Amino acid sequence: MEEHFKNDWKQLILPNLNYDKIYEKGLKIYPKLGKEGLVSPPDSYFERDDYEKKEISLCYRFLTEFNLEKTKTVRESSFSYSLKHKVENIFRILHPGTDVYVCNGIFILTALYLDFKIKPANTLNSYLNISKRSLKQLQKTFEKKKSQTF
Repeated sequence: MEEHFKNDWKQLILPNLNYDKIYEKGLKIYPKLGKEGLVSPPDSYFERDDYEKKEISLCYRFLTEFNLEKTKTVRESSFSYSLKHKVENIFRILHPGTDVYVCNGIFILTALYLDFKIKPANTLNSYLNISKRSLKQLQKTFEKKKSQTF
């Protein structure tokens, strides 16, 4: 069982994403962006490995497949650290038993690549331009799905 858990996460990597472009775009906008967030310490810079590709893939799917509405302005209700937890929780429901941890910085990196607006909330976290209504709808959908799986 333990070995299955360790290997299963690689199935979540999207093979057709250009990961180099994703890193390049995000780091051009926020050069100190790292795993922890907008201004990460040197020991938290990106490693650009398969595990990060998996994290980017999950964030990419979350931001493109779940009908999240972009707003014209950044919303304080769309906090990067909370959103990265939503990604984790949703994919734990969709892929039970699979390692679905996502770094805050990876979430921000992926959002930047997808042209979401980012406003720093502090040195690590940011606000995004995602409508509160679409986040509430997503929450309702996955609460139903979660209750059906148990």
